[in-house]
Amino acid sequence: MRILLVNPPFSGIYYKLGFIFPPLGLAYLAAVLRTEGYDVEIVDLAVSPDGLNILAQKKFDLVGISGDTCRHPAAIAVAREVKKKGIKTVLGGSHASYLDQDILENNPYFDFVIRREGEFTLQELVQKLREEQELESIAGLSFRSRQGNFVRNPDRPLISDLDKLPLPARDLLPMEKYKSLELRRRKITPIVTSRGCPFQCPFCCSSHYWGTKWRTHSVERVLTEIELVTAEYGYRAVAFIDDTFTINMKRVDQLSQNIIDKKIDIRWWCFSRPDMIISNEQIIARMAASGARYVFMGVESGEEMILQKLKKGVDRSKSIQAIDLLRQYGIETMASYMFGDLEETYESILRTITFARALPTGSAQFSILTPFPGTVLWEQLAPLLDHRNWQYYDCTHLVFKHPHLTAEQLQKLHILAYRRYYLTLSRILTGALSFIRGKGVKLSKILPVLRKMEQRNND
Repeated sequence: MRILLVNPPFSGIYYKLGFIFPPLGLAYLAAVLRTEGYDVEIVDLAVSPDGLNILAQKKFDLVGISGDTCRHPAAIAVAREVKKKGIKTVLGGSHASYLDQDILENNPYFDFVIRREGEFTLQELVQKLREEQELESIAGLSFRSRQGNFVRNPDRPLISDLDKLPLPARDLLPMEKYKSLELRRRKITPIVTSRGCPFQCPFCCSSHYWGTKWRTHSVERVLTEIELVTAEYGYRAVAFIDDTFTINMKRVDQLSQNIIDKKIDIRWWCFSRPDMIISNEQIIARMAASGARYVFMGVESGEEMILQKLKKGVDRSKSIQAIDLLRQYGIETMASYMFGDLEETYESILRTITFARALPTGSAQFSILTPFPGTVLWEQLAPLLDHRNWQYYDCTHLVFKHPHLTAEQLQKLHILAYRRYYLTLSRILTGALSFIRGKGVKLSKILPVLRKMEQRNND
């Protein structure tokens, strides 16, 4: 069988800022399918807008489409084009995992939905389709029966040993097109070293989607992948995009020491939490020595009451301590903030913006609270949802009725946060010199995006 895997296009603010990474999820799926001898290709419409032209050139038996919530309309558009060729389609990703029944009952362009972790579910689906067998035994699959009824098979157990997965099939991707993002003047590419998250933040579905049990690749496997992306593809910086890379700081220490011992010349960044940083200074020092230069942390708010509601176990003082400790070792922080909790007011968000502006962080990300399917927040805010226009579920729009703020007010605050944070004299100078120093956010990227956000808000 010949299978095509498609990554729908992006259009949001982070895409405009150059945050374009290869779709490793599809690359893992392709790698597993190839172990069974299937002919697989990947089209990433984020970097190859005309990629679906391949449908006119080659015949495929199945097209798999990935998708998150804000790209669901784009996934439907892809499936519509595929169906014109009479090809079966399967949809995966977080959005489809939690709205599988709604999708299959109301959208004729999708034949199957794979829920949650998809490698072995897709492999089994392809096998059953090839052999024309029944599908009821495929764990993790949702589909329509021959009578047109919705069928949801039992969940598939999560993969306990991630090292059983082959390395993602980067050779099927146009890796030369993923070099818009840099870390300290080095082209950067992602690596996933673990799945699962024990922290059940109400705005995130990761702990349910990937499970609360943290599962990891071995340090040896991670080192192999680092050496691959540096030697084969010329990347000299790595983004460890695990939901929380630093859950086991001893593992981080071991990986850092191995990078040092092997004299691997890389720079790297990861996701972490303030409470994990402040109690591990010796490991932070080793991280820095191995090339760590940026840590993404969810500071979330400058208001203690909001932080308590988010149930992250993090307060302002821990965030400040973590940022200061990282800076001692030459590691910058990208701080993430979220506006729009039901208890927030115009004034409380202004205080968070002031707090963010005062912190000595290397960069900041500001998001509007968005209830995604599969999250606790989705269940809590269901009565308040304004619509299900999924393209607006992008963390830059208010999609529910807020008791204290209008959508226009929150969007103005969102723009104000970026302006007040980035358009200060010190950050303007840092941004202007970023091409020399390899630090900071380039104004040539942030200013056009701010102008587009303001124009959108005025329309």
